[in-house]
Amino acid sequence: MRPKYRFTICYRNRAGSPRETEVVADTVISAINQFNTTPATSGFDTPCRVEARRLRVTQPPIKPEPIECTFYLSGRYATPVVIDSPQP
Repeated sequence: MRPKYRFTICYRNRAGSPRETEVVADTVISAINQFNTTPATSGFDTPCRVEARRLRVTQPPIKPEPIECTFYLSGRYATPVVIDSPQP
């Protein structure tokens, strides 16, 4: 079973105002897919910054860990590029 991540996706809305949304998914591609198919965040092109945090399950609630990796997409359908990742 893959670990779950909480992805924070930072983008600009149709008016150009900065926004962010959170998605829980297994991979960055799954998170972007959910972002692209949600009515409130789809239908316009925007660069995106995606922060990935591993989820730690506690009773309750589910708490996020520190940022593990940051990705940048030049557009909604671009390939994610790692811009910040911890060194092993």
